[in-house]
Amino acid sequence: MGTKQSVYEKSGTLDYYKFSAEEYALVKKVWSGIEINPQFHGNACLRSFCEIYPQYVKFFTQESKLHLSFDTRITVKFSIIMETMGYLLLDFNKRPKQLDRLVGYIAMVHKDMQLDEQDMRNFATSLFQYLSRTYPTQMTAQCQEAMSKFMDSVIKELFVKMELFRDYDVAQSGEATRSKLPWGQCPLFAEAPIFGKTKLYWDEWKKQWNARLDEWAAQAAAQEQVSLESISNDTRSRNDLEDENEITGSLQRKVSELRKRHDSDASASRLALLNLSEHQPNRTQKRDADKQRHQRRVSIQLPDRLKATKASRARYRAKNDDASRPQVDMKILSKDSPALGEAVSEDRDKEMIEQQEHESSEIATVKPQNTARERRRERFNVDLK
Repeated sequence: MGTKQSVYEKSGTLDYYKFSAEEYALVKKVWSGIEINPQFHGNACLRSFCEIYPQYVKFFTQESKLHLSFDTRITVKFSIIMETMGYLLLDFNKRPKQLDRLVGYIAMVHKDMQLDEQDMRNFATSLFQYLSRTYPTQMTAQCQEAMSKFMDSVIKELFVKMELFRDYDVAQSGEATRSKLPWGQCPLFAEAPIFGKTKLYWDEWKKQWNARLDEWAAQAAAQEQVSLESISNDTRSRNDLEDENEITGSLQRKVSELRKRHDSDASASRLALLNLSEHQPNRTQKRDADKQRHQRRVSIQLPDRLKATKASRARYRAKNDDASRPQVDMKILSKDSPALGEAVSEDRDKEMIEQQEHESSEIATVKPQNTARERRRERFNVDLK
């Protein structure tokens, strides 16, 4: 009875690019330098790859940052990767079945890492860049074109197998686990090995990578949460700053309005004071003019007739004042106090005498006025002279 073949080891399309004799010679000439020291070139090539694509560092180490030196385990891993590339390019190029089995094994190793076709192309691009820098004369355009065609065919088939294996894993997880009946442990019913390793080995491999993927997802979620909180804090700070700026702007506008209003009131007050100061001299001048007119009016000599009329009016008012004064009965004063009555009568006599003298003097000062005929005659005489 032959060995039972697993689904993972079934052959694919075997549609791989084959080098011509000339292309094979060019590739071999380049890769012969790598085969001399695969460990050195593996470290250099993978370091360059991680520097160009830092997101792949965690696939080779347990940390997310690339260190200056690698430990022995990682160094051995890099050496194996370079040797595997030599098998793909040279040893199995004209043996499609062996090449397909090797491609299937690579797909089995990487299917649980959640890598896609673009990830594989990034690795091939980095490899070609390293070879061009290390062997610029051997890595001609024809050699690089041949290697690119071959790697394209390998990557396409590799991605197809990875997708097929993942779908098969999902289908297997939906079925019941291995039967616990006694015959389930019989070698005749045991599952076939997968690329020389048991199913348990690959299950443990899958669990390890699932745990690492979950850890990376948790770290990414934490970082995203931190970034969201940072963005939220920045947004809140920005909003607070905007509110503060708005409040400050509002207060500044109010202060500016108050200043404008105060300046306007001050300007109005200054204008009023200026107008008042401008009109004040006019008022002062007006008062001075009134005083001068009054003085001129007072200084103007009245005609003699008006003066006499004014004097007569003064005498009339004096008489009325005397009449309005209460009269003292001299008889009563003489009876009560003879001396007091005599004194009062003497005062009255003196006042009457003074009033008569004043009237006589005013009458004496009044000059007779000429008639109109006399005045015309006087002017005529003056003209004749």
